Amino acid sequence: MGTAWAELMRPRPAADRMLLTLPPEPDSPALARDLVGDACQTWHLPAVFYPARLVMSELVTNAVEHAGSTITVALTCRTGGLLVAVSDTSRTLPCLRQLERPHRGRCLDERGRGLRTVQATAVRWGALPTAGGKLVWALVRPGP
Repeated sequence: MGTAWAELMRPRPAADRMLLTLPPEPDSPALARDLVGDACQTWHLPAVFYPARLVMSELVTNAVEHAGSTITVALTCRTGGLLVAVSDTSRTLPCLRQLERPHRGRCLDERGRGLRTVQATAVRWGALPTAGGKLVWALVRPGP
């Protein structure tokens, strides 16, 4: 985890990083996915377009649902991939949960799949406490 933190904090040219601040609203995941599209186009990373959009969507959705605070998303160009970071003011670090069974009559109301999707899609992911809450990050690179 220390390596990811160092990478996120390392000074970079503005051209290698994209930032966006979002409200805790239902449209925020879509806006964050659009930023991923812009980054992939700008940095010529078409191979990570879909997986990075999926990861960003899950992380921002979690922030909207669980933190309910202003969300900051950052994308950093890494060799052949993207480092996705989402921060919010909640101090509760995310963790993989046991999958919950849907309640009777609510077959589509499954919980606990978001971080499992991130784990299956990203090369690595993690969460770090910050002075103002937490930062959740994921490194997305093209598949084999």
